[in-house]
Amino acid sequence: MVKYIVEGYKWFDKVNGNTYHSTCITDAKTNKLLFCSGIAYGYGDSWKDTAMNWLIETKRWKKKDRFNYSKIRKEIYFGNLSTVKKRDLPKRFVSDNHLKVVKVSGYRSIRGR
Repeated sequence: MVKYIVEGYKWFDKVNGNTYHSTCITDAKTNKLLFCSGIAYGYGDSWKDTAMNWLIETKRWKKKDRFNYSKIRKEIYFGNLSTVKKRDLPKRFVSDNHLKVVKVSGYRSIRGR
């Protein structure tokens, strides 16, 4: 049964030549937003790594199961990574004004008020 839904967006900054991503995790059972990374540097599957790091750091996922792909496929749904222009990002991926931000080892954990 799927426990978490992970969505990601990436974009390329052609001025500096860097690729960035933003990742959000939603609880599949309650449909509550658990985490948004905000703007983070990284390309390829970095958005998945950002999600897994947060799940491990918040004790929602066991570190020993980080590479247990059969368990990951059963419990985490990774949506398609969309490539967009930064200005076209959904607001929740870059703005958290409506949510309470809690610092978790370099990541921003977001909980509803």
